[in-house]
Amino acid sequence: EGEGVAKVRDVYMMATREDYLLLALGALAALANGLGDPILIVLFSESLSALSNPEDALTEMSRIALIFVGVGACLLAAAFVQYVCFAKVANRLSVRMQRAWYAALLRQDVAFFDANNPSGLSAK
Repeated sequence: EGEGVAKVRDVYMMATREDYLLLALGALAALANGLGDPILIVLFSESLSALSNPEDALTEMSRIALIFVGVGACLLAAAFVQYVCFAKVANRLSVRMQRAWYAALLRQDVAFFDANNPSGLSAK
């Protein structure tokens, strides 16, 4: 059991420099995306504090609302970059692994195909 199962280290050995750059960019975008919740909590507490002063409440709440919109747009962009980078790396690595598997399959002797069921080879 576990024979033929690729380890994470083995998968990333197939990665290129571009894949590692995309992973780094995706990780930075994930970090920025993760910082969103604490920033939104601070903005929410500022908005509650702004309501305690009725004279400046409207101007202060308008300013905080614009900051909320800006932070939301930044979080949307960070989530998009994170998803695109990780999905692209996953796609590229899976294609490379499939090609390596097919190349290894084509290098086998004819006796290998006599001993193994051809329709079951894709499940190995």
